[in-house]
Amino acid sequence: MPGKKSELQEKAKRLFIRKNGEITPKEIGEKLGVSPQTVRKWKYRGKWEEELKKPKRGAPRGNKNAEGHGAPEGNANAETHGAYSKPRIEKLTPEEQEEIEALTESFRGNAVSMLKKLWTKRADLERRLAELEELPEDKAELLDRSMTMTLPDGKEMEYTNKSAPFSRRMVLEAELNRVDGRIIKLLDSIKGQENEEKRLELERLRLEFAKQKATGIFNLGENGEVEK
Repeated sequence: MPGKKSELQEKAKRLFIRKNGEITPKEIGEKLGVSPQTVRKWKYRGKWEEELKKPKRGAPRGNKNAEGHGAPEGNANAETHGAYSKPRIEKLTPEEQEEIEALTESFRGNAVSMLKKLWTKRADLERRLAELEELPEDKAELLDRSMTMTLPDGKEMEYTNKSAPFSRRMVLEAELNRVDGRIIKLLDSIKGQENEEKRLELERLRLEFAKQKATGIFNLGENGEVEK
């Protein structure tokens, strides 16, 4: 196992190579906590200068041979699930783009906009649950989705996925609970923001009153009371 001295020596060498030799032993020593003399000894014994003369792998700096080649901007051939892909606004629907453009710097405005979406989602889930309640008791299965598959021999086969009303109800109720949780959390955030604004306004009034009290000058309203 390499010791601390060997690790420092390797770090010093990498730093020298990365800087293309344009760094002094004193500067390296200050970064790694060793003396310049030690760095000079490492540099001489390790033949760092010769390392700089070795050809580097890959295209030279500034090479443009590959310019214009490769995947075009926005290409998604290498994506799998897309969870970590860079989002592009032009790929969104016009409605989604409009919602993003409508965002403002106001916390309350954005929060109320999100709250409306959550309430819309909640109403839709409740409607779907109500429709399940109205199903006949003998309704054993519900169609989830249907798709057509092409077999190797060229024939087509229709594939359907069905679920029991109970299973669908469980999914809808779980999503409803999740949406309710987000609504409650968002309402708490809005309430907290309102309380903070009130606290700041009260603090401002207190400071203003203290300032008037210190100077002996009070701004009085028409009824003779101190103006806020």
